[in-house]
Amino acid sequence: MRVGVLTSKKDFKNHQRMLAQCGMDGVLIVKLPDFDDIDGFILPDDYRASISWKDQDPIKKRIEEIAQQDTPIFGIGNGLVLLAQEVINEGEDYCFGLLDIKMNRYGLNLFSGKYTEIPLKIDVLGKAPFPGIFIEAPTVQSMQPNVGILAMHQEKIVMVRQGNILGSSFHPELADDLRVYLYFKQMIKDAKK
Repeated sequence: MRVGVLTSKKDFKNHQRMLAQCGMDGVLIVKLPDFDDIDGFILPDDYRASISWKDQDPIKKRIEEIAQQDTPIFGIGNGLVLLAQEVINEGEDYCFGLLDIKMNRYGLNLFSGKYTEIPLKIDVLGKAPFPGIFIEAPTVQSMQPNVGILAMHQEKIVMVRQGNILGSSFHPELADDLRVYLYFKQMIKDAKK
């Protein structure tokens, strides 16, 4: 399985490590041909990379195409924000509009420094809490009924799934727990059936 990751070379290493431990090959997305022959796609938190790519229509169009082809897509942190229909105080033009949600970029008030780790109850991952590592902590403000809630914290939505699209406010690439990546791997397997 090949999973494309649209990010900087520095941040790619964390995703590549997690993907490899789950038996998947990480592919750094730098240009359009890099999207060829991928089985899944991760739009991570790298704010500068994702915004600069978003403004380039061919890349945005390619992401929309793979979404329509039911390729599993995983948005993490700001990647989840970009997949939304709308972001509070930023409007609809900011987003790709692939997830039927409205995002609050700063939904959780976390002030403990670089990041905060919070144990999350995520039923699809089993009974043991998942170490949710939050940085800016965006949350889902509202959503359509076709979006499933996978995790919440302080009554705020921090993980969702809509068909082939998965999104989390937290950063599983920074945790020592493979379960979110294994869940995404299963999404890829299911898409191939």
